[in-house]
Amino acid sequence: MAPDNSVPEHGRPGRVARGIARLLAAAGLAVDAYLHARLAGRYDEVTATIGQGMLSASTPHWPRSPPCSC
Repeated sequence: MAPDNSVPEHGRPGRVARGIARLLAAAGLAVDAYLHARLAGRYDEVTATIGQGMLSASTPHWPRSPPCSC
């Protein structure tokens, strides 16, 4: 009788591929966090001149349709 392995042979390449995908995703998120932290100071200057209140005040408010009387 053949030995009973906990992981079938055809499942190992899939596990390796998932492991590599996880490492790539973690590395991508680390690079994204680093760049975000490094570039965040540039956006502070923009916020000093244009804020959320100014943006929402200049945005046209479209008329809303009346509520449905279903």
